[in-house]
Amino acid sequence: MNKHKAYVGQLSKKEQKAIRIALMEALLELGLREEELKQTVRDGMDSRVCDLADTINLKDILNY
Repeated sequence: MNKHKAYVGQLSKKEQKAIRIALMEALLELGLREEELKQTVRDGMDSRVCDLADTINLKDILNY
């Protein structure tokens, strides 16, 4: 499977958890809070991995 084009939900639970944490940290740095933060994290977790490349560093999480 090409992880870069996969949906986040298709990755291992460990990779999903790492992405969720990295996404939350990045969004907190951008100033998102409460409902806006929760909704944006949900949207990110429902997206393709490649859609998150501008927001988080995927190289360390996916080992590529």
